[in-house]
Amino acid sequence: MKSGELNGEQLDYWVAKALGIETVRADDGTLRYTPHPSLPNQRWRPSSFWSQGGPIIEKHKIELNWEWEGNDAWTATMPPETNVDGETALEAAMRAIVENRLGSNVG
Repeated sequence: MKSGELNGEQLDYWVAKALGIETVRADDGTLRYTPHPSLPNQRWRPSSFWSQGGPIIEKHKIELNWEWEGNDAWTATMPPETNVDGETALEAAMRAIVENRLGSNVG
């Protein structure tokens, strides 16, 4: 699948892979991770939760721009040459980290 087309839990799964974060499927089917050994596992949703995606954006210096002329989408850019669109800023940024780390095709 193309990195630039990932969304939802599929995107969140590949973000975890790109960052080396171990995830598990909970009994309810949600993707979960353990943020610290002393804490219980939590839902992993960096493409939806700013509390998870925001620090990734800052750490990896992902640049976000709103492309209002033409495609009404967010564009995320990472050096050296990663440019990815998304419906939301978080979606674009998480697609960028996956493409930057794992390539334009995953799975």
